[in-house]
Amino acid sequence: MNSSKLSLGLNIGLLIAVIFLFVKVYSGPATSSETAEPAETKTEISGKPMAGAKIAFVRNDSIQSSYKFYIKSEKELQESKDAAEATLKKKAEYAMAREKKLNDEARFMTQSEQQKAMMELQNLQMDYQRKQEELMNDLAMKEQNLTDKLYQNIEAFLDGYVKEHKIDIVMNYVPRLGFLYINPEMDITADVVKGLNAEYDNAMNGK
Repeated sequence: MNSSKLSLGLNIGLLIAVIFLFVKVYSGPATSSETAEPAETKTEISGKPMAGAKIAFVRNDSIQSSYKFYIKSEKELQESKDAAEATLKKKAEYAMAREKKLNDEARFMTQSEQQKAMMELQNLQMDYQRKQEELMNDLAMKEQNLTDKLYQNIEAFLDGYVKEHKIDIVMNYVPRLGFLYINPEMDITADVVKGLNAEYDNAMNGK
């Protein structure tokens, strides 16, 4: 019985998705004719056209390396992962030790004792599997809760930031993924990280 690796990492992937783009689309009145041509659908977009939208981006890697909440959360998740792996390793080592001992003693056992030993080993295996599932579910829940909180923090900060700077779209930028080039003038990462860390410090200091 081997202790399985519990893979866990706080991935914010598309956490800062395309947001704060307010678009209203509706269908225009359908027209009919004697030849029963298909109804024409008209689409309009309220507010400024996409061509005039003000776009900014935030670097995903900078959030991971510089946002204090993310760093703290990742550390806590790693500690939980290490504790879970230690628990499973201990259970696995105990089960293997019992298996070796019972196998060594098997030749001196009656048939009834051998059946009892087999049942014990099966129970140890099932106990290991139950514990493994329990720990993995617990870790997954912690990861999801922290990811949700991370998203809420970023979204709440951007809500005020985009209004102040009249930004229509904030995109999550992952280097070498999706975009070949982005104008550095569109980069608001430093402002976002600074603002998020200020809010985090205030929360930690009870302000």
